Amino acid sequence: MPDLMNKNILTLRGGGCGSSQIMPTNPSLKDKDQDIENFITKFDFYVEKICAKAAVAANQSESQEIMIAIQWFIFQEENIYKLNKNAEKVKKSYNLIEGIRKLLKSCLIYVRTDPFKCFYILKTTASLSKIIFSFHIINDKRFMKCDLQKEFLDISDELKQQMEIEKNDLIQIQMELYLFLTKTSFEFAPNNSTERGCN
Repeated sequence: MPDLMNKNILTLRGGGCGSSQIMPTNPSLKDKDQDIENFITKFDFYVEKICAKAAVAANQSESQEIMIAIQWFIFQEENIYKLNKNAEKVKKSYNLIEGIRKLLKSCLIYVRTDPFKCFYILKTTASLSKIIFSFHIINDKRFMKCDLQKEFLDISDELKQQMEIEKNDLIQIQMELYLFLTKTSFEFAPNNSTERGCN
Protein backbone atom coordinates (compact mmCIF):
# COMPACT_ATOMS: atom_id res chain seq x y z
CA MET A 1 0.00 0.00 0.00
CA PRO A 2 2.76 2.57 0.80
CA ASP A 3 4.24 1.87 -2.64
CA LEU A 4 0.99 3.01 -4.18
CA MET A 5 1.01 6.23 -2.21
CA ASN A 6 4.69 7.18 -2.42
CA LYS A 7 7.57 7.06 -4.89
CA ASN A 8 10.71 5.39 -3.63
CA ILE A 9 13.98 6.79 -5.02
CA LEU A 10 17.03 4.52 -4.68
CA THR A 11 20.53 5.92 -5.02
CA LEU A 12 23.45 3.50 -5.38
CA ARG A 13 27.04 4.44 -4.61
CA GLY A 14 30.18 2.44 -5.11
CA GLY A 15 31.16 -0.29 -2.66
CA GLY A 16 27.65 -1.65 -2.23
CA CYS A 17 26.39 1.34 -0.28
CA GLY A 18 23.05 2.79 -1.10
CA SER A 19 20.36 5.02 0.22
CA SER A 20 16.70 5.45 -0.44
CA GLN A 21 14.41 8.38 -0.16
CA ILE A 22 10.64 8.24 -0.18
CA MET A 23 8.95 11.07 -2.04
CA PRO A 24 5.25 11.38 -1.19
CA THR A 25 3.01 11.82 -4.18
CA ASN A 26 0.01 14.07 -4.24
CA PRO A 27 -3.03 12.85 -6.08
CA SER A 28 -3.57 15.02 -9.10
CA LEU A 29 -6.55 17.28 -9.52
CA LYS A 30 -7.67 15.07 -12.39
CA ASP A 31 -7.78 12.03 -10.07
CA LYS A 32 -9.84 13.98 -7.53
CA ASP A 33 -12.28 15.06 -10.24
CA GLN A 34 -12.50 11.47 -11.46
CA ASP A 35 -13.35 10.29 -7.93
CA ILE A 36 -16.16 12.84 -7.75
CA GLU A 37 -17.45 11.84 -11.20
CA ASN A 38 -17.41 8.16 -10.18
CA PHE A 39 -19.37 9.04 -7.05
CA ILE A 40 -22.03 10.93 -9.02
CA THR A 41 -22.25 8.11 -11.60
CA LYS A 42 -22.74 5.34 -9.01
CA PHE A 43 -24.90 7.40 -6.64
CA ASP A 44 -28.31 6.39 -8.06
CA PHE A 45 -27.39 2.69 -8.16
CA TYR A 46 -26.62 2.56 -4.44
CA VAL A 47 -29.57 4.77 -3.50
CA GLU A 48 -31.90 2.37 -5.32
CA LYS A 49 -30.31 -0.61 -3.61
CA ILE A 50 -30.94 0.91 -0.16
CA CYS A 51 -34.46 2.09 -0.94
CA ALA A 52 -35.75 -0.90 -2.91
CA LYS A 53 -34.70 -3.36 -0.24
CA ALA A 54 -35.94 -1.40 2.78
CA ALA A 55 -39.14 -3.43 3.09
CA VAL A 56 -37.27 -6.76 3.03
CA ALA A 57 -34.29 -5.73 5.16
CA ALA A 58 -34.96 -8.54 7.65
CA ASN A 59 -33.91 -11.10 5.02
CA GLN A 60 -30.24 -11.96 5.66
CA SER A 61 -29.04 -11.79 2.04
CA GLU A 62 -30.98 -8.58 1.39
CA SER A 63 -29.57 -7.11 4.58
CA GLN A 64 -26.02 -7.81 3.39
CA GLU A 65 -26.69 -6.04 0.08
CA ILE A 66 -28.06 -3.05 1.96
CA MET A 67 -24.97 -2.96 4.18
CA ILE A 68 -22.72 -3.05 1.12
CA ALA A 69 -24.57 -0.02 -0.27
CA ILE A 70 -24.37 1.80 3.08
CA GLN A 71 -20.65 1.01 3.32
CA TRP A 72 -20.18 2.45 -0.16
CA PHE A 73 -21.64 5.74 1.09
CA ILE A 74 -19.43 5.62 4.18
CA PHE A 75 -16.35 5.16 1.98
CA GLN A 76 -17.53 8.05 -0.23
CA GLU A 77 -17.58 10.56 2.63
CA GLU A 78 -14.34 12.15 1.44
CA ASN A 79 -15.70 12.47 -2.11
CA ILE A 80 -18.89 14.06 -0.77
CA TYR A 81 -16.71 16.54 1.12
CA LYS A 82 -14.59 17.26 -1.99
CA LEU A 83 -17.75 17.67 -4.07
CA ASN A 84 -19.14 20.19 -1.60
CA LYS A 85 -15.88 22.20 -1.74
CA ASN A 86 -15.85 22.32 -5.57
CA ALA A 87 -18.23 25.08 -6.70
CA GLU A 88 -18.30 23.92 -10.33
CA LYS A 89 -19.20 20.35 -9.34
CA VAL A 90 -21.83 21.57 -6.87
CA LYS A 91 -23.54 23.50 -9.67
CA LYS A 92 -23.80 20.27 -11.69
CA SER A 93 -24.96 17.99 -8.89
CA TYR A 94 -28.42 19.27 -8.02
CA ASN A 95 -29.95 16.06 -9.32
CA LEU A 96 -28.67 14.37 -6.14
CA ILE A 97 -31.70 15.88 -4.42
CA GLU A 98 -34.00 13.10 -5.64
CA GLY A 99 -31.68 10.46 -4.18
CA ILE A 100 -31.54 12.33 -0.89
CA ARG A 101 -35.34 12.39 -0.81
CA LYS A 102 -35.48 8.62 -1.43
CA LEU A 103 -32.90 7.92 1.26
CA LEU A 104 -34.77 10.06 3.76
CA LYS A 105 -38.05 8.29 2.96
CA SER A 106 -36.39 4.89 3.35
CA CYS A 107 -35.44 5.92 6.89
CA LEU A 108 -39.15 5.85 7.76
CA ILE A 109 -38.92 2.06 7.35
CA TYR A 110 -35.40 1.55 8.69
CA VAL A 111 -36.10 3.46 11.91
CA ARG A 112 -38.51 0.63 12.82
CA THR A 113 -36.66 -2.35 11.35
CA ASP A 114 -32.97 -1.52 11.79
CA PRO A 115 -32.07 1.70 13.64
CA PHE A 116 -28.34 1.32 12.92
CA LYS A 117 -28.95 1.33 9.18
CA CYS A 118 -31.20 4.34 9.69
CA PHE A 119 -28.39 6.06 11.59
CA TYR A 120 -25.87 5.57 8.78
CA ILE A 121 -28.36 6.65 6.13
CA LEU A 122 -29.16 9.81 8.11
CA LYS A 123 -25.44 10.51 8.44
CA THR A 124 -25.17 10.26 4.64
CA THR A 125 -28.22 12.47 4.01
CA ALA A 126 -26.79 15.11 6.35
CA SER A 127 -23.59 15.23 4.27
CA LEU A 128 -25.46 15.20 0.97
CA SER A 129 -27.93 17.89 2.01
CA LYS A 130 -25.00 20.27 2.49
CA ILE A 131 -24.36 19.98 -1.25
CA ILE A 132 -27.91 21.09 -2.02
CA PHE A 133 -27.62 23.95 0.46
CA SER A 134 -24.29 24.97 -1.11
CA PHE A 135 -25.93 24.86 -4.53
CA HIS A 136 -28.49 27.43 -3.43
CA ILE A 137 -25.84 29.62 -1.80
CA ILE A 138 -23.68 29.57 -4.95
CA ASN A 139 -26.62 30.05 -7.34
CA ASP A 140 -28.51 32.91 -5.74
CA LYS A 141 -30.96 33.06 -8.65
CA ARG A 142 -31.99 29.39 -8.21
CA PHE A 143 -34.67 28.54 -5.69
CA MET A 144 -35.92 25.28 -4.30
CA LYS A 145 -39.49 24.52 -5.25
CA CYS A 146 -41.66 25.26 -2.27
CA ASP A 147 -43.57 21.96 -2.52
CA LEU A 148 -40.30 19.98 -2.63
CA GLN A 149 -38.97 21.87 0.37
CA LYS A 150 -42.23 21.17 2.21
CA GLU A 151 -41.97 17.48 1.33
CA PHE A 152 -38.47 17.29 2.85
CA LEU A 153 -39.65 19.05 6.00
CA ASP A 154 -42.71 16.77 6.26
CA ILE A 155 -40.60 13.62 5.86
CA SER A 156 -38.21 14.95 8.51
CA ASP A 157 -41.06 15.67 10.93
CA GLU A 158 -42.61 12.24 10.37
CA LEU A 159 -39.24 10.58 10.87
CA LYS A 160 -38.71 12.55 14.09
CA GLN A 161 -42.07 11.27 15.36
CA GLN A 162 -41.13 7.68 14.46
CA MET A 163 -37.82 8.09 16.27
CA GLU A 164 -39.67 9.25 19.38
CA ILE A 165 -41.89 6.16 19.21
CA GLU A 166 -39.05 3.69 18.63
CA LYS A 167 -36.63 5.29 21.16
CA ASN A 168 -33.31 3.53 20.61
CA ASP A 169 -31.21 4.81 23.50
CA LEU A 170 -27.88 3.78 21.99
CA ILE A 171 -28.07 5.97 18.90
CA GLN A 172 -31.10 8.20 19.47
CA ILE A 173 -29.14 11.42 19.97
CA GLN A 174 -26.91 10.84 16.93
CA MET A 175 -29.91 10.05 14.72
CA GLU A 176 -31.68 13.19 15.92
CA LEU A 177 -28.54 15.25 15.23
CA TYR A 178 -28.17 14.01 11.63
CA LEU A 179 -31.89 14.42 11.01
CA PHE A 180 -31.67 17.98 12.36
CA LEU A 181 -28.71 18.78 10.09
CA THR A 182 -30.52 17.38 7.06
CA LYS A 183 -33.74 19.21 7.85
CA THR A 184 -31.94 22.49 8.51
CA SER A 185 -30.18 22.36 5.13
CA PHE A 186 -33.54 22.15 3.39
CA GLU A 187 -35.39 24.45 5.77
CA PHE A 188 -33.03 27.36 5.12
CA ALA A 189 -32.56 26.79 1.40
CA PRO A 190 -34.14 29.68 -0.54
CA ASN A 191 -37.47 28.66 -2.03
CA ASN A 192 -39.67 29.98 -4.82
CA SER A 193 -42.31 31.28 -2.42
CA THR A 194 -42.66 35.01 -1.87
CA GLU A 195 -43.13 34.37 1.85
CA ARG A 196 -40.36 33.09 4.15
CA GLY A 197 -42.12 29.84 4.99
CA CYS A 198 -43.91 27.58 2.55
CA ASN A 199 -47.62 27.16 3.09
